[in-house]
Amino acid sequence: MKTSIKRPLEKVKQLIEYAQFEISYAYDDLIFVNHNAFILQFDDENIENIKLFFNTECDSNESKLIFETMKSACEKNNFTISESGTYTLNEKKETQELELIFQV
Repeated sequence: MKTSIKRPLEKVKQLIEYAQFEISYAYDDLIFVNHNAFILQFDDENIENIKLFFNTECDSNESKLIFETMKSACEKNNFTISESGTYTLNEKKETQELELIFQV
């Protein structure tokens, strides 16, 4: 039987708001932020850390600014963040489902 992991969603939500970003959607261990410019993923091995993935369409200058802003917010709140890769979000035409592809 798989045990449920208690993830600190409220704390991460406060970090995101402190950094002046907005949650677009949250599902299971993923938090989509600022109209999918980046995704945060809970690190189930270290609940005081979150993983950051940038959308492949996010400008490199914007991604640097986002990372530094989120890193600062995390440090001020005894949390850590790790830049973990990129992702692509595709729509499957036949089903209109979304496909999330991570590049680590």
